[in-house]
Amino acid sequence: MTLTHEQIEAIKHGDPVRITSPEVGAECVLLRADVYERVRAVFDDGLTMEQVGALVEQNMLEDDQNDPLLDSYQKYRP
Repeated sequence: MTLTHEQIEAIKHGDPVRITSPEVGAECVLLRADVYERVRAVFDDGLTMEQVGALVEQNMLEDDQNDPLLDSYQKYRP
């Protein structure tokens, strides 16, 4: 499988990349293993709502840290 430069950069930043695989015959989503493990943990039966909330908060913080436009969003707060 060959990925484009844009797809490689997206995966490096933890973003999902959708591909269509003729071998599988379906659309698939590529994720870094650490991102997959966090997502998978949300669906495990053993998590409490507090643990799910902590995972969501962690992911939102990481997303904000990588958002070059975050400051511009903040100036429009009521």
